[in-house]
Amino acid sequence: MAEGSNNPEIGLSKSDHLQQKITPEQRQSLNSLKNLYHYDSHIKDLIQSSTLAYTDIGYGDPSVFKETLINTLDQISTSFGHLSQNMSDLDLPGDIVFNKSQLIFNSVSEKLPNDFSQLKEIHERYFSYMRPEITKEISTKISGYYMFKDIDFSEILNKTQSFSELLHLAHSRVLADEDLFSKLPKWDSASKPLEYDAYGEESKPAKKIFSYIKEQSQTVIDNQSPIQIPEILHLLSVDNTIQLMVRDFGHALTIEIDTSRSKSALIKYNVPKVFDGTKANQLPGVDKVIPNQGATGKFESSYEDLAKNIFDFILKVPTDKNH
Repeated sequence: MAEGSNNPEIGLSKSDHLQQKITPEQRQSLNSLKNLYHYDSHIKDLIQSSTLAYTDIGYGDPSVFKETLINTLDQISTSFGHLSQNMSDLDLPGDIVFNKSQLIFNSVSEKLPNDFSQLKEIHERYFSYMRPEITKEISTKISGYYMFKDIDFSEILNKTQSFSELLHLAHSRVLADEDLFSKLPKWDSASKPLEYDAYGEESKPAKKIFSYIKEQSQTVIDNQSPIQIPEILHLLSVDNTIQLMVRDFGHALTIEIDTSRSKSALIKYNVPKVFDGTKANQLPGVDKVIPNQGATGKFESSYEDLAKNIFDFILKVPTDKNH
């Protein structure tokens, strides 16, 4: 949900999307992806609201907190059903995501006591907690271009214990699937030797980012500059989310840009493998870097400088040639 919407670069009105021809099949895939993102966000909101519930309730009547968990549990289960169906509609492994969500659902519903401390412990374990080793395995293995797809996915899925871990895994699986792009409308591309393609909805901020990256990369080529630029790049724009997948930068760099905020965009990134730890530790907003594994982080950008900041950020990511 957009805040304020006084920024001319954001919003969901038709005027914010340029004209593009879409086949019925592409429209169906695009709608499935939009619905998938909707339920992804809804589940996050449900988990967050249930977390706030025990904070607000304190150590008052545990029956109130228990009722909150029961209601939230039912809504999360229903939402995972919708999310999983939309994954399946996109030829992604939605069935096993749904089955795992039901296993977590059953584990929680069978254990709800009347003691507040025990309820809080169950909530943290099955709703909100994300183990560092799981998030690190997801960021390392579920990466575009080089992912062993459903082999790695199934292995990690079997290890998930909470709704948050399962949702993070499902979201990462969608983000890293390069085959998904072929099902969606393509609205721009770059000239050879650059293999750059833009898919989804041709929103104004997405077009500015893609055009800027194309122009700057072509300038590097024309000037025969030694600067290392991406050779293969995919951009996907849906509603207020822009995703980029960049090959051979950190193995398979993924960037997710939230343009729903009125004052600045939020950029989250995952670098699956880092071969130059010193360079990686200089990335904006980077979390702890694990040598020979990966790095994650996030930072903000004004909309005016968003395209430039995204391109500059990509060039800061260690390339596979640094190995």
